Amino acid sequence: MSAILEELATIQPELNGMALSTARALAVLASAHGDRPHRYLWFIGD
Repeated sequence: MSAILEELATIQPELNGMALSTARALAVLASAHGDRPHRYLWFIGD
């Protein structure tokens, strides 16, 4: 989870609108559950 949090923090200044909202929501989700063992984020689709 730490890797995705770092990447989201890096790209957020370049985003706007829906992409920024999505990145922020992913960051909240990753940080809320990242401290527990055996947690996964699955991305399905394009």
